[in-house]
Amino acid sequence: MDFTNVVGNIPKDQSRKDVLLASLYRTRKSLMSIIGGLRQKDSSFFSLQKTARDFREFQSAYIKVVNGELYADSGGYSIIAGDVHPEDIPKFIACYTKFFELEHSSVDQFFSLDIPIFLKPEYQSFNTRKNILEFNKTSLTEAKQLLEDPLIRGKFNFVWHFKMLDQYQIWSNLYEELGLSDVIMRRSIGGMVGLPKLTGIRFAPFIALAYRCLLDHLEGAYPEETFHLHFLGIKSKTDRFAMALIQKLFTRYLDGMPAPAFTYDSINVNRNTQFNVRSLRVFSFADGCLEEYPGVFRVPADILKEVYFKASLKNDLTREMDNLKNGNALGNSDIFSPLGIYSEMAVDAYFAYIIESYEVAEIFFKSTSVIQVKHHIRNLLSDLSVSQPNLFTKNFKTTLIENVEWTFRFHDWFSHKRDRQNLHDLIVEFIEAINFPFELA
Repeated sequence: MDFTNVVGNIPKDQSRKDVLLASLYRTRKSLMSIIGGLRQKDSSFFSLQKTARDFREFQSAYIKVVNGELYADSGGYSIIAGDVHPEDIPKFIACYTKFFELEHSSVDQFFSLDIPIFLKPEYQSFNTRKNILEFNKTSLTEAKQLLEDPLIRGKFNFVWHFKMLDQYQIWSNLYEELGLSDVIMRRSIGGMVGLPKLTGIRFAPFIALAYRCLLDHLEGAYPEETFHLHFLGIKSKTDRFAMALIQKLFTRYLDGMPAPAFTYDSINVNRNTQFNVRSLRVFSFADGCLEEYPGVFRVPADILKEVYFKASLKNDLTREMDNLKNGNALGNSDIFSPLGIYSEMAVDAYFAYIIESYEVAEIFFKSTSVIQVKHHIRNLLSDLSVSQPNLFTKNFKTTLIENVEWTFRFHDWFSHKRDRQNLHDLIVEFIEAINFPFELA
């Protein structure tokens, strides 16, 4: 699975440009939203011209330099948060559609414009099944017309929403009614930002929809193509372990076909690094060994040299580390973001290594019950909690077992039944376990 770095605005000063480039040399993938040109009350495609120029500049100055990919976020989360008035959504949809019709060449991937719910108190009267259905039907109908162009079709990611039964049913109905299985090549799972805080769940909220997406891919128009799945707004390490496990299981299911490609994005990697730099723990992974360094001053020089490869970056890092050492305020906490990304990607690589070397996926295939799987996993966790106690904590282990329980149920369905009705029943049970504290009127 590959981490996608989230970028707000293109930096203006050279030091922050250098930091962004250093981050992108690690991830090779970056996500930027089109919302900047749509926040205005009088927004139109004209107001999106600056956003279009920003995407072209970012593609040229950064993405091509690192031979990477630029993902364009649709701005749907800004609708959820209340940055867009519900009455302005038809205009928002029209601008979104026109933007990608004219500007798709400046991006490598983009996401469907999803309108799942309004969280702003004064807009919550719009949270009806009728409104959510009509908004999303309009958005997907217009997007489908774009997908007649094969160049656009290969870049378009259909975003699933699922945290309420009504949401899931709306998305399922639109998927069938609009015949999206004939045109969708890439899939994404959204609506997960802040979900654990709102619901109290610990298990990974994407498990059910990951299996639904795989079945849709295999029964869709492009089963011979690589199965692409993007996870929007992933934060916790336990979610990332679950993602790595599911990717390995899917690789086994697709034996003889292209291996699945999983990607995820999170703004929390940069934020957590900046906010917690004085207590930052840095991980490094090489040759099957995960090393942990308690604080930036303990990170070996060769790692810092690898991450901060330009003289200007090294000078900025040295200055801010001096500020840390002397208890001074930081002038540019962004400088530590590339190191935070390096650390989190090392943890991801370690998770993949653990799952491979301990043959965790094989345990699922050889076991006839979840009890057997949990027995093997608990033995594995006993070893890992000794070698990596700060990573495999009590909470991590408890959550991982919950993820194993849910994953095995879907794995068992895929291995023995693989029918729509049983999948639907499992997904309904999964969504009910999420117990999202809102519902559509």
